[in-house]
Amino acid sequence: MIRIENLTYKKGSRTILEKVNLDIADGEFVSLIGPNGAGKSTLMKIILGLLSGYEGSVTIDGVDHRRWVKTHNFGYVPQKETFDPLFPATVADTVRLGLMKGRLFPPRDSRRRIAAALEYVELGGFENRFVGELSGGEFQRVLLARAVAADSICFFLDEPESNVDKKGVSRLYTILARLKEEGKTIVNISHDLQTAFAASDTIVCLNKTLHSHTRPELLSADVVTKTFGNAIRLLEKDHV
Repeated sequence: MIRIENLTYKKGSRTILEKVNLDIADGEFVSLIGPNGAGKSTLMKIILGLLSGYEGSVTIDGVDHRRWVKTHNFGYVPQKETFDPLFPATVADTVRLGLMKGRLFPPRDSRRRIAAALEYVELGGFENRFVGELSGGEFQRVLLARAVAADSICFFLDEPESNVDKKGVSRLYTILARLKEEGKTIVNISHDLQTAFAASDTIVCLNKTLHSHTRPELLSADVVTKTFGNAIRLLEKDHV
């Protein structure tokens, strides 16, 4: 279980998160929703130990989250993965990074694990493709394969629909649903509300503070309005 208690994070004089309390159960598919600047990515980065200087506590399975991430494999698909598209890194090179935690050399069965992970995300045979040649959706699935190869138990995704067409989004969420069926915990930041509502066990409404943590069918229009303001439109997103 991921447990967040009285979490407050400030950047200078600006409060990004304020007194957030949240429990995420093992094997739960949770989507964080809220407007731009609501603190969703900040919350995810704090859980992953990528940001410090907060008040409150974050534990995973009863262990301080900073200790937990050092000893457990987890998958992280960031909003934007920075890489040089001209750098000659292959898909296999990228997935292999998931097997290198705490190692100087990859495990002996790395080729088998890489191939199996790519098959899992429906990219079998892509090992020798260069990442700079991939579409947005294919690259997102390569990052997911990196976590699958490492046998991660928790997957964190920050707006995985960005720069992905509708077919790619559907394929990605089908893979995430399979991971959930296998007992993996999934924490997903999404602006595609219809897709997130259909896929998730729980919707977390966040806008600096926590407005709601409930099942999608129990989420009220009042809470959505409080989270997003009057600008919210629950329409299907047109993906590029």
